[in-house]
Amino acid sequence: RAWLSWWLCGCVRDYPVDMSGFLRRNRVSLTQIGSFLGEDYSLSQILRLEFINSIKFLGTGVVSSLIKAFVNLKIPADLQKIDRLVQGVARIWWRQHEKDSKWSDQAAVNMVA
Repeated sequence: RAWLSWWLCGCVRDYPVDMSGFLRRNRVSLTQIGSFLGEDYSLSQILRLEFINSIKFLGTGVVSSLIKAFVNLKIPADLQKIDRLVQGVARIWWRQHEKDSKWSDQAAVNMVA
């Protein structure tokens, strides 16, 4: 978890967006990313949701959204970690589609008015 030492030394701001971006931009092991984001730590949960939220799921179904998510990290061997990651994907998928649906509904109302 050498990437964590970069954050701790102040090289990366402690905002979830910045930390998630750091994971994406640098040569961090996909295995380490998957393992850490699947942990039950509060920091892992925050980063897990931010990391997954940076992936655009609009217009995807179940299988394609999982493929998009797991291209960016390696699936850990621990089933509890996998469960947390899949729940995160489902949560963010739903949130992105819900926002899009509300925007589409509002646009339809504006067009009629």
